[in-house]
Amino acid sequence: MKGKLSQLRYGLYLLVFMLLLFSIPSTVLAGVFEVVHDSWEDFISGTYDNTVDPNVSPGEILIRRTKNSLTHTTELDLGAGYVPQDSYSYAQVVNEQGGEISINQGYTYTLDTQASVANASIQYVFYDSDFDHLYACTFGGGVSVIDTKGTSSPLDDENVMTYTDTSSPSIGNLYPITVSKDENDLLYVSNSGSGGLTVIDTKGTPSAADDTQVFRYTTSSVPANIAKNQLSGTFRDERYNLLYVATGGSGLTVVDQNGTPGDASDDITRGTYTTATTPPISHNYVLSSWVDPLTEYLYVNVDAYDAIGGGLTVIDTKGTAAIGDDTLVMNYTTVSSPSIASNSPSDSYLDSSTGLLYVATTAGLSVIDTQKTLSPGDDTKVATYSTTSSPALLGDNIRGVVYDSSNSYIYLSTDKGLSVIDTNGTASQADDTIAGEYSSTTKPSINSDYVAKKVEIIDSIGIIVPNSGVSILTLGKYNSEGLFAGMPVSLNNLPSEILTWEETAPKGDNVAIQYRVGDNTAMFLDDFDDGDTSNISYAYSPDNDFDSVIESGGILTLSQPTGASSGYMLLDTGMPADYFPVGSIIRAKVRANSNATGFRARTTEHPGFAISINTNEWVITEGIAKNAFNSLSLSASWANGTWNNATDSFEVDWISVELPDSYWGSWTSWCSNSYGCEIDQSDVVGNDWVQWKLKLTSANGTTTPVVGSVSYAADYFDSGTYYSQIIDDGKTAIWKDIDVVSDEPISTVIDVFTRSGNSSSVNETWSDWAEANSPITSPQSRYLQYRLDFYTSNEDITPSADSVTVIYEDALSDTGESVVFCMYAALCLLSITLVFLRRQGLMNAKSRIVG
Repeated sequence: MKGKLSQLRYGLYLLVFMLLLFSIPSTVLAGVFEVVHDSWEDFISGTYDNTVDPNVSPGEILIRRTKNSLTHTTELDLGAGYVPQDSYSYAQVVNEQGGEISINQGYTYTLDTQASVANASIQYVFYDSDFDHLYACTFGGGVSVIDTKGTSSPLDDENVMTYTDTSSPSIGNLYPITVSKDENDLLYVSNSGSGGLTVIDTKGTPSAADDTQVFRYTTSSVPANIAKNQLSGTFRDERYNLLYVATGGSGLTVVDQNGTPGDASDDITRGTYTTATTPPISHNYVLSSWVDPLTEYLYVNVDAYDAIGGGLTVIDTKGTAAIGDDTLVMNYTTVSSPSIASNSPSDSYLDSSTGLLYVATTAGLSVIDTQKTLSPGDDTKVATYSTTSSPALLGDNIRGVVYDSSNSYIYLSTDKGLSVIDTNGTASQADDTIAGEYSSTTKPSINSDYVAKKVEIIDSIGIIVPNSGVSILTLGKYNSEGLFAGMPVSLNNLPSEILTWEETAPKGDNVAIQYRVGDNTAMFLDDFDDGDTSNISYAYSPDNDFDSVIESGGILTLSQPTGASSGYMLLDTGMPADYFPVGSIIRAKVRANSNATGFRARTTEHPGFAISINTNEWVITEGIAKNAFNSLSLSASWANGTWNNATDSFEVDWISVELPDSYWGSWTSWCSNSYGCEIDQSDVVGNDWVQWKLKLTSANGTTTPVVGSVSYAADYFDSGTYYSQIIDDGKTAIWKDIDVVSDEPISTVIDVFTRSGNSSSVNETWSDWAEANSPITSPQSRYLQYRLDFYTSNEDITPSADSVTVIYEDALSDTGESVVFCMYAALCLLSITLVFLRRQGLMNAKSRIVG
């Protein structure tokens, strides 16, 4: 009896279940769906103009607060800012879409970084792979030694030593030109000026505490001396323990270390190659030298100093230390056969495996095929690289050449950046391509355009580039953080209620901003807008001034120079003597009407920093004061013989001095709301200047946020329109409802509209816009788009939309199809249920069907 009651109970359950099943509306069985837009990725894929901002994270649309604003958006606007000197966190401005700020793939050692260089003007770099030490020859600060710990991150780096004229051990002066290390752990430091050549024994340890000076070669040193104390570099032939010492004006001296490089007591000066020796060199101003171990040929890079002589002189040393049996092999010049691009070769390199000789000159790179023979008679020129060749270089003035045989790349250090050529492993120039270009405006970038000498390529570190600081390129990986400070702007008539920025993907909490204010002691700016040139005079030499100095339309124009290749201006700021302290940042926006080899921003006490420019191109040059000052100088220089006194000129848009941090108020805390970070109006009172600073972060180093503009803003626009991405159901849909979660304060409103169609892009077949009621009145279709119209009558506030949900159903072909679908569904469920009951044997009284 109990079993029959259980069966009856189950039968009743099935009957009720089937009745409920057939009572379900066919539209429900057809499917009810929704599309939700509530994230930045959802909203950014729509279309909009500059009146609305979909850039809010995690997802929000509102009216943009940039009306009556000051926006920094172009490369020059943003370029007037800078990377803060006290951090490795390196951001950059690149000339993409008018100017963008992003995190760089690399970093730079400067004067103020954790591991620092003694002076930002770098002459040469050398990497000691034995101890992972980086040696940087600085102009005015000696040799800085940094322990990189063998990693590409600068955060664990430490300063090991700075060799100066007063350190222990010491070097000749503060102006080292090159540094190298031999197999005996001896350092060779060549100095310009009167420094000579210093040899230091590092004792084979990473510590500098046990270093001692072995010897200093000078014009009067005993037993061995050199021809001049002003050096250009040193090459050591380890096979014969010979030192080749290049001097700036007295030739190339050869010192024989007699097999005891750590003991100078038995050294012998073998002689000096000059224009008067046999064999001769083409000029006594030697830039560098090296010996090919296979041919025993000595290659001497000789400068065409004062446009006399010069070229690459090749001498057969006969494998001996004596120079009396040497013979002249070849002197490559602009008129030799084959010829080179200029008579001033700064560097050269012979690839013994291919026989290709690379000659870096002031007019480009010449490549000569030596045919791997001793005779120059069969030599041919196979390539010439310059700014006009194919492929083209960034600059013609080549400061160094490095050939990487592992990938057939040529790295060329130029006065306008680093050019990398992929030779495709052939001598032919026809199949060459540019593998990379790196300057202050590329992506990734280096600290400045002027690359002083050849680069070092270290697998674990990256590409080490000597320029204004030591730039490290870590290609393929962004830094974890980047900082960038904007140019301070005057608070006079500035809409300074809020700071905003425009950011592109990737989006998230990866951009933040802060600001600081200062009074009139924190900043000096001359816009050259008063027409008064009485404060402009000339520094250094009365022979390098200008016959015409005009201030008009906010531009200072200096023309008709009296000098042969350069011109100077001195700006009297009107401040007392030594008013601007050490550490002040000097900037100027300048332009030349023909190619200048360099511009310098100076104080009267310090040479400042140079930057090379192209014709009629505005650039911003900067320097950091090393002495207190009250007058400023700018100088322009041209290559010898290219200056045209009748027509050449340069212009200055503005020149500024930003005083050190102690003269400013504190930076505010970071704010990450791109739609508006408020400026406290109490900060504005009594101050004259305001400055912003961005922090960009990258979670994994594979991407970087990109900021295209930063604005000081006040009121919101009074209206704005946002169009969603097109919603695709994949088949015909019945559009039911649209739900907008919004914040609409008093005096604001958001109106919602929809339109629909059956083509993937909007065309004449689509319906007209219709106000979004419930249900949506737009026709059944595959595609739908919504529109949000924002309005405010109070420009201090804005409405905002946080999420938009569109609800729709699949539209089936007819009612019969729905009924058939329901019948099949019911039968299927019934069958499954019966199978289940059969397997249970209808004996489990605790089983229960949940409908």
